[in-house]
Amino acid sequence: MMEDRFAAPATMTAPSSATFGSRSAPFPGTEGLDPTMVVRGPGYTAPPSPTNPLAQVALWVSVPSLLVPPLLIVTAVLGVIAWILASRRQNVGGQAARGATAISATGILLWVSLYVLFTGLILS
Repeated sequence: MMEDRFAAPATMTAPSSATFGSRSAPFPGTEGLDPTMVVRGPGYTAPPSPTNPLAQVALWVSVPSLLVPPLLIVTAVLGVIAWILASRRQNVGGQAARGATAISATGILLWVSLYVLFTGLILS
């Protein structure tokens, strides 16, 4: 008879570092995870990923605001606020916040340079 090399040993003990049933998370990155969200339905379902809606709004509004200069200031402020919030929330939405801030700052610089260029041409 062949021995099954993949079979579990006859006596299994839990690792001493594992804590079952307590509030400490055995895996890094699962500190804010509710275990009932993982096993709430049939099979394993992934918990909803955290989002930063302010960063998403700032990014979505910053692109069309390139055509409306006053709106660029609003999206720049929203991007900076979202960036600060992202740094406090393990960088959730950080890339979107940085992107919105960069797009808004570029748009502001573009509109200011166009204003300076055209007023300089008109005055001269």
